[in-house]
Order: sequence, then C-alpha cells, then structure tokens
Amino acid sequence: MPNKHSLFELHRTDARITIRLERVEVVCVAGAVVIAAASLATKLLPGLRGSSLRWTEMPLACAVAALACSVGLALASEEGSAKAAWSRRALGLLTALAGLAAAFWPKLTAAGALNALQVTPSRSMSLLIAIAFGSLGIVVLCAHAGRGSRGWIPDGALFGAGWVVLTLVMGAAFGALHTFGDAPPGQVTPATTATLLLLTLAAVGRRVEYGRWSIFIGRGIGSRMARAILPIVLLLPMARELMRARMMRTHLFAAHYASAILAATGTAVALALLLAVSWQFRRLEWKVQSLSLRDELTGLYNLRGFHLLAEQGLRMARRSRVPFSVLFIDVDNLKKINDQYGHSAGSDLLVEAAGFLKMNFRETDILGRIGGDEFAVAGQFGVELIERAEERLKAGSNNRNAGDGPPLSLSIGHVSADLKRTESLEDLLQRADALMYERKRMKKLQAV
Repeated sequence: MPNKHSLFELHRTDARITIRLERVEVVCVAGAVVIAAASLATKLLPGLRGSSLRWTEMPLACAVAALACSVGLALASEEGSAKAAWSRRALGLLTALAGLAAAFWPKLTAAGALNALQVTPSRSMSLLIAIAFGSLGIVVLCAHAGRGSRGWIPDGALFGAGWVVLTLVMGAAFGALHTFGDAPPGQVTPATTATLLLLTLAAVGRRVEYGRWSIFIGRGIGSRMARAILPIVLLLPMARELMRARMMRTHLFAAHYASAILAATGTAVALALLLAVSWQFRRLEWKVQSLSLRDELTGLYNLRGFHLLAEQGLRMARRSRVPFSVLFIDVDNLKKINDQYGHSAGSDLLVEAAGFLKMNFRETDILGRIGGDEFAVAGQFGVELIERAEERLKAGSNNRNAGDGPPLSLSIGHVSADLKRTESLEDLLQRADALMYERKRMKKLQAV
C-alpha cells in the first residue's frame, strides 16, 4: 500500500535538484557578468579593441541590460531588506529599458561616433533581443511572486525569454553548420546569445522556487515525467530541421517524401509521449482509487470497496444465472488478544487472517475487511465450493495454532443467493452474519 505520507511528499521539492540549480544559477550569473563587463571594457577602452576580448562583442545596450539583469538576479537569490527589494526592482526596470533601447539603437545611432561602440544586429534581430531582455527584466521585477495570479506575469515573461533564447541558439547552430547556406549579415553576436542563455537559465533557477516552473523540481510523478520529457521537447524540433535540410541537400528522398517522413517521425514521437503520459496517469489513478477502496492494514477491500464490487458481482451473477455466495468471517477474541498480547499482536493476527483468505480464494473473488475484526468474501461459487472453502479456512487456522503466539480462531457463516428472489447484498450479509453469530454462540457453549 502507498505510504500515508507520500501524498504530502508530492508537494515538496527535491532538495538535490534545488541545490544543483542554485549552483548552476551562481555560475550562469557570474558568466553573464564576465561577458558583459568584458564587452563594456572593449567599448569604453579603445586600446582593448581587436584584442582577445573581441569574442565578447555585443551592442552597448545589451551589455548594460545584461549587467543590470545579473545583479538583479543576484539580489533576488535571497529575501533581503526593503532597500534590496527596491534595488532589485530598479535593476529589473533598467534591464527592460536597456533591452528596449537595443531594439531602437540602429535608429538612434545611424551615424556618429557611437557606431564605433557597438555591433549592430538587423532590425528583426534587435526586436528579438528587446523581447528577451524585456522579459528578463519582468522576471527580476517580480522574482518573488508566488503561484497566485501575480505569478503568471514572471512565469509568462520567462516563457517569452526562453522562446527567444531557443530561437537564437538554434539559429546559431544552423548558421555554424551551414544548414541553410551561409548566414546573412546583421545576425546576433555569439556573446549576446551566450549572455541571454546564461541569464535565462539563472532566471529559471530563480523562478522554480516560487512559480509554476517548480513542477520541474518536485518529487511526484508529474515532476519526474516533466523532467524526462523536457529534453525531447527541446531537442526534437531542432533535430527535425537538421534532418530536413540534410535530406534536401543530399536529395535522398523527393521533397514531398522528405517532409512526409519528418512529419510521420514527429507524430510517432508525440504518440509515444502521449502513451507514456497516459499510462503514468492511469497508474496514478489506480493508486488513488486503491487508497479509497483498500484497507491499509490488510490490503483487502474496505467496506466501501467490498460493497461496490460485490454488488456488481451479484448483478452479473443474476444476469448470467450463475451461483453467488457470501461468507461472513469473524476473528474470535480479538479484544482479549489485544489486552493480553498488545495491539500490535492483534494487528498481526488480522493480517494473518487476511493472508488465509488470499490463499484460499481466487483472484476473481471479492475479499474485504468490513469491520474491526470482521471479514467478508463474495464470489460466484455454489454451496459445495463455499463449504469446502470454509473447511480449508478452519483447517488452516487449526494447523497454525499448533505453534506459539496468540491463537487464531475464526467463526464463519455463509449463505448462497436465491437468484429467483430480489435479495440484496445487504440481505445476504445480514443472513451470513446471523449464521456466523449462531455458530460463535454454539462454539462458546461447547467450550463451557
């Protein structure tokens, strides 16, 4: 049976993943600071231009936005004073404004000395950069927003930043591999792409503690599934485009067949993911249903589960005109055993009685613990079969009592349904219960 504390564990984060993310966040923020600071240095100190720091080239507005965002994320790593909170918000606003400036920078510096201080991407690429830094600025502004209505703002902004970063990273990969020929001029510099990637990863590490992104660091089935599917979701589209370009270049297949193969591959992967998710949810549904229908101590059905399934079995027996019987079983002297040996001994005795039932009945029979010391069995068997099962139970308990420990004594009553009458399951249980108590009374008289 599932541990009774397991439901509470679902809402907790995995400490190991959280610690790793904190380390990744520190490394990403530090890396972004180094790249942005080096880029500013090459712009403000003419002697450094053309040096080994040339790889850090990015627009001036992007370098300012990256530094502001890095410091803001560092301040957001802890719940500090009101002054620190206002500083973080100011840096978030500066990040967004600097990103906006990156979009309009080509217009503002179409001529003049400032052109020497920047590497100017095309207008469309500048717009993507502005969206990314604007989104990261919103994340810094609302870094500590929870999962309520306010939490949608930074979580959505982080989604937007991630979309831009994926676009830039995939574009850089396609350009480096010459997937679609030589890259046109006016592209985003590698330093800008790397900085945005590092800052977005750091922002994800910050938001997973507060927002809906926390699904990726949880302990439950949903979190494990999200972590397993994430690499496929991120890499599959890029792999698909690389395969498409290669097929087109090599003319391995006709264009329409190449597209069909890739579409079919995507469909197959999506179907496999759907099946995996569906089976996981079915397994989870079964566990939840078991929690509500099963007795935790014995693993048999509880009163609710027994009634639900036994009533269905009785209806099926009536429709099919097959025998249907019910046993009512009581563990004798359980209170006396609890008083003499302790409640743990009484619980062990109940588990043992449930084990006898499992050994002597079929998997298709319905076994339940319907009271503290009361069990019931229902199934499609006639009088002869039910009497033989009763004898096996009695023989098993007698053989067991030859050893040490508290004795296991069972009082059993059984009845078979008259399919010509409209007798309910409750009526059958009452008749079997009355017969069981009559036999228990006779057993006590014989003992005297």
